[in-house]
Amino acid sequence: MNWQLSSYLPMLILCAGALAVFVCGAISPARGLLFRSIALVSSAAACVSAVGLVPDATQSLVDAGPYARFFTVLLCALTFLCILFAGEYARRRGFERDEFHALVLLAGLGMVLLAVSTDWVMFSIALEILSLALYVLIASRRDKSQPLEAAIKYFVLGAVASAMVFMGIALLYAGSGSLDMNASLRVSASQGTTLLGLGFLLTGLGFKLSLAPMHLWTPDVYQGAPAPVAAFLS
Repeated sequence: MNWQLSSYLPMLILCAGALAVFVCGAISPARGLLFRSIALVSSAAACVSAVGLVPDATQSLVDAGPYARFFTVLLCALTFLCILFAGEYARRRGFERDEFHALVLLAGLGMVLLAVSTDWVMFSIALEILSLALYVLIASRRDKSQPLEAAIKYFVLGAVASAMVFMGIALLYAGSGSLDMNASLRVSASQGTTLLGLGFLLTGLGFKLSLAPMHLWTPDVYQGAPAPVAAFLS
């Protein structure tokens, strides 16, 4: 396999697994065990494929070096464990539908892309894939109003945080003329545009990561989300 394609292999497997779950859900909506099995196999295959990545294979959008490989394996393993332990919980509470397992895979895809991104465009896409999947996962229990309230709070604050991140990226690009992370951050920090961009970027990421003092949304969201989703968020 060409190394440029192999760098994306774990992400492609996760994406293909999510699509397969959605297709199976459209054909047979009540096959919770089938959805869980596809999701488990997909996340395990992505983890194994990440182990075999060439350590020094890098290109313009993602990194396949040792650092990226480690986090790809770690995040794929966490996705596998979340699906493994959440499946029975979801079945007993009546929300083990196809979208639940597919969205966990898509959230894993977003996390992996965040870990390996070397370009701000890829970083932005990864951040939104992860965020949109989490918004829906938090509200996956339809028999209670609390998860929906938590999802709305997370969505509103997440949208504001995303806007700040994108504004920061735009300012970094304006200051450096490059969307490559290394090139844009090598620009002298004495430039006002660069400093302002870093401020917006770090503030937006602070909201996303629940860093003090931007963490006030966390208790409501964690309390309202289903237990496996709250564990996945943390």
